[in-house]
Amino acid sequence: MAMNLRSFFNGPEWAEIGIPDWFKGRAEALIAQLGDDHPDVQVFKDILAAGRIGQEAVMRADKLAGTTKNADVFLLAVDIATHGFTVLQVIAQMVPLRRKAA
Repeated sequence: MAMNLRSFFNGPEWAEIGIPDWFKGRAEALIAQLGDDHPDVQVFKDILAAGRIGQEAVMRADKLAGTTKNADVFLLAVDIATHGFTVLQVIAQMVPLRRKAA
C-alpha cells in the first residue's frame, strides 16, 4: 500500500534534500541487480543523477512503493520517502509560524 505523503511536501520552495550516505550504495546495487533499463529503478537513477531528492522524486518513490512487486525496491522507495519526510519535518520545525495580525 502506498503512503500518501503529498500533504507533507508542501514546504518552503528553498528546501532541498540531499542524498543520504546509505542511498547511493543501495541504489547502485539494486540497479545492477535489476538492470539499468528496469522501470522500477528509474526513480533511483534520477535521484542519483540529480544529486538531491526533490518533491517529484519523493512522490514517484511513494507511488513506486505501492506498485512494485520487488521487496528490495519497496524497501528503498519507502526509506527514501521517509528520509525526505523526516528532513522536511525538521525544516518545518525551524520555520517560524506566521500569525495573522488581529
